[in-house]
Amino acid sequence: MKSYNEWVLDNPGKSINDYYKATGATPVNINQPIQTNPMITMPETINIKISTLRLFLYTGIVMGAAILWTIIYLMIIYGIAGGLLKQLLLKMSGQGI
Repeated sequence: MKSYNEWVLDNPGKSINDYYKATGATPVNINQPIQTNPMITMPETINIKISTLRLFLYTGIVMGAAILWTIIYLMIIYGIAGGLLKQLLLKMSGQGI
């Protein structure tokens, strides 16, 4: 069977579809649906290379920041609940004990 390039020399002005009809060959991806959904065409894994040292460093920074913010928020909440803010305002205005 002739390849498309050989066949088209003997049949000028014909398209690839005519070649498939004449030879009975099937196009390479005839049975595959056209994939337009990005979730289908995406690779299964996205390879991100990061060194172990950087991974632990970034993890430590994020965890440390989360713990610090938690402590700060708790101090603010307990300060308001315990009346610390009220006492400070009274002392600053000269009416506190």
